[in-house]
Amino acid sequence: MGEVIGALGLIVTLVFLAMEMRLKRQDESFRDIERTQVRNQELNLAVATSPSLCAVMAKWNVLTGGHFQPLQPRILHLRQARQAARNKQIRGDCQSRAADLLLSVIQAKEDLSMRHYSVVPLVVKRLLTGFCFSALAASSWLSAQPENYLPQGLQTADRVPDDILPETMARLPQVSRDALDAAGQQAYDTYVRPGTGYENGPRGPVAMWLHSPVLAEAIFDVRQRVRYGTTKDQRLTELIILSTAREIDHQYEWSAHEPLAQAAGLEQEIIELIKYRRDLAGLHAIAGLGPTERLLIEFTRELVSEEKVSPDTYAQAIEQFGSEGLMDIVGLIGYYNFVAITLKAFDVQRAIGTELLLPMPVK
Repeated sequence: MGEVIGALGLIVTLVFLAMEMRLKRQDESFRDIERTQVRNQELNLAVATSPSLCAVMAKWNVLTGGHFQPLQPRILHLRQARQAARNKQIRGDCQSRAADLLLSVIQAKEDLSMRHYSVVPLVVKRLLTGFCFSALAASSWLSAQPENYLPQGLQTADRVPDDILPETMARLPQVSRDALDAAGQQAYDTYVRPGTGYENGPRGPVAMWLHSPVLAEAIFDVRQRVRYGTTKDQRLTELIILSTAREIDHQYEWSAHEPLAQAAGLEQEIIELIKYRRDLAGLHAIAGLGPTERLLIEFTRELVSEEKVSPDTYAQAIEQFGSEGLMDIVGLIGYYNFVAITLKAFDVQRAIGTELLLPMPVK
């Protein structure tokens, strides 16, 4: 959308410039006509001039240096000269007609000059209007570009708040299995065993959940269902997880799952599309980005960031995935929002020296 607005702004500016060029040509044509009229009036003046008007003409030449110049002060002096001539009994129809013609010549030249200068403010006004529209369009176009997101580089010690404990990189300490009762140890062993990804001990959100072992154990079944227990493959699962992390701007979640998405076969160009939250409308062809991928990205964006999922998006999703499949997708998005809330509450940090893969919006 930003690119379309930018192009529209450029087109409007070009149209303004074309209008001004046309206006200028028309103005030159009118000025040519007016010059011809002035010359005709000068000719009439010459015909009408009589020796008795010499006093007036001599006075005019003294005032203007011998040239017809459409400046208001000189017109005023001419009128004073004319009045003085009349006061000196310079009379006659020929004299009066010549004096009137002389004033009409001056007025015609003044009108010609003023017409030239009156066009300038109009030209400037229209050019400024076009410029302002282009600036607004350019601003809108830039706001849709990746430059609005800043890369975060590596995690460093100076980024870690003072209340973070080194053992967990969070606000809460590590849970000791030996300090738990039997139910707590069962919950602990649910996570810390081969095949869960926590063989070496709890970390991240799981390390926080184990402070409430019953809750942690209950969450485990949800985790297994939405991540691994549905018909969708891991590539689409990671696409949904990344879309969720982008919508809530969650660094830990994104940085943990971008490598998993790559390992699951999600194309890097699709990852970049999600990472920079590019508009799905008007995209060029991207390998692997089919109707299903587009629908999952749009559904996640609307579910997380909008008041509700639009009727059109919902209709497409329910038709493609069915009620159970769509509920599992909602469960996956909801689960990773719960993960994010946990990480946020206890300010869980990425390990020092690891790359922060999610560029963050410019505030």
